[in-house]
Amino acid sequence: MVIEQHIGSIITGTVALAGAALGYLGSLKSQRIATEAENKRRRADHLLEKEAELLIQLLEDAEHCHAVAQEYMSKSSNGDLSDEFLVDANDALASFESTARQSKVFLDPERQESLNSLLGTLRTMYMYGDEQRKGRPQMAEEILNREGIVKDFREFIDSIQALIQERTSELNS
Repeated sequence: MVIEQHIGSIITGTVALAGAALGYLGSLKSQRIATEAENKRRRADHLLEKEAELLIQLLEDAEHCHAVAQEYMSKSSNGDLSDEFLVDANDALASFESTARQSKVFLDPERQESLNSLLGTLRTMYMYGDEQRKGRPQMAEEILNREGIVKDFREFIDSIQALIQERTSELNS
């Protein structure tokens, strides 16, 4: 009889407890989903930051290697090369090649082609210097495409700067 009198209260209490439990479980699930989303966003931001850092390093290495290659061409024509400069020149090219390999995963096919073209141009500039050092200026002139040096370098720099700008915009949004 007591149960019959209080059955409404018991049912109401049971429903309230079940509702509270479901609400708590829903809240936990929402928190878990929010935490997962935040972790994914952090990983994406971290990846974008690393990509931006690598692309900036790629630009810096390309500019440095290009400047050293031009200096190498000039000094080799004059026979004004020190052993220290030769080591620095090789280090500049090796550094750019290494950064280029690392950054290829972030580059679309068009930018990879631009990168490969610039690498080829830089290697040609070094070959020009080598031929000059060996006393073969005519051979050096035959392998060098002076117009390509400026064109490949400018296209590459413009392309990577545009990509950095795109990625920076993505990071800011």
